[in-house]
Amino acid sequence: MSAYLERFGVIVRDELAIPERDFTDSSLKLNVLAMADVTIRRQRLQRRLLATSAVAVVCAGALTASYLRRAPMGEKPIEYRVAGNALPAPIGKYVAPLPKQPLALRFSEGSVVELSPGARARVARTTTHGATVLIETGGANVNVVHRPATDWTILAGPYTVHVTGTAFNLDFESSSQRFELKMQSGVVSVEGPGLSHPVEVRRDQKFVHYVGDPNFERQESGGATDSLPATEAAGAAAPEVNSDSSPSVDAPTLRKVSGTSDSSTAKESSRSGWAADVARGEYAAVLRKAKEKGWAQVLEESNTADLMAVANAARFLGRTESSREALDALRRRFKGTFAAQSATYLLGRLVEPSNSKEAINWYLQYEREAPSGALVAEAAGRRLLLLQAAGDRSGTERLAREYVSRFPDGPYAGVARKIVLP
Repeated sequence: MSAYLERFGVIVRDELAIPERDFTDSSLKLNVLAMADVTIRRQRLQRRLLATSAVAVVCAGALTASYLRRAPMGEKPIEYRVAGNALPAPIGKYVAPLPKQPLALRFSEGSVVELSPGARARVARTTTHGATVLIETGGANVNVVHRPATDWTILAGPYTVHVTGTAFNLDFESSSQRFELKMQSGVVSVEGPGLSHPVEVRRDQKFVHYVGDPNFERQESGGATDSLPATEAAGAAAPEVNSDSSPSVDAPTLRKVSGTSDSSTAKESSRSGWAADVARGEYAAVLRKAKEKGWAQVLEESNTADLMAVANAARFLGRTESSREALDALRRRFKGTFAAQSATYLLGRLVEPSNSKEAINWYLQYEREAPSGALVAEAAGRRLLLLQAAGDRSGTERLAREYVSRFPDGPYAGVARKIVLP
């Protein structure tokens, strides 16, 4: 383009040079001839400019065509459609199946997320390599197509599942804070509150965890079950993979990882099995065992795993005072640990139905204690809903803007955006 402009300037300079006029009678004829010559030059200039412009247009077209030929394919972010709709669905909009009927979200590169009845989810974003799908509550069957540089993330409540190409079922019960993942094929890694490091889950394994619980269960296809403290699970060696990509059913070898948990915690948890009882839904049995052992003794001597199990069992049964006592004991005896921080958040959930102001204070306290904790986005989102329910318009709008800025893919980002941009 610069060469074209330079050539244009040369043409104008050469062709439009007009001689000085002499209006004396002796030079009148020369002046007339000079003006006629200028007219001829202008006509010639117009023809040359048209020719030059045509060349420039042709060159520009060739460059554009060349660029289009070289432009990589697939730069457009993938799209998704809700089953039954021909048009792409909008990003960020909540979707939910009809009662007793699943709902499939079909993505343009072939992946499918089928929501179970009662689930509530939204596609938070899409890229050329994958998508981020948030499942606020309920279950889903996920089948992600493996491609080069596949990058998928499934957010189920406060849990994050990193996917490269695999099939699995997951379910998050917001009422009980229970997360379950059953693998069909491939490998995923799970992060969440209570898991000090990502946990790898492979083909034919089932993973069960409760929010804030320092233990989880991972069951192999052969029926063997690992009930592991999260701090030790971080050091678990991955099961050996055979040539057919199916994992070994042997329990993974463990090695001790330095952290807040000690060996006595793991031994006592394995011996009492209260966390395993809670995972099986045996809440009443846990409280009965705690009463038989002596409630005061449980509060003052139990490790973090057993105290969290007791607190959750009481909370799920609606025994508010017993749950509060166990959570208070966690905060008092294990101050600064992940379990104590989780107890702060759970105190907010415990009192939220009856005292929203106290719940807001507990969520704020959790954010102060764990500014980068796994439940920060949850705590801020719960505060947002409570402020909105209380009719605090200015506070709600301020927190909504803050939430979108801090947690653009957080579990309450959709709600916050609707408040900011109704």
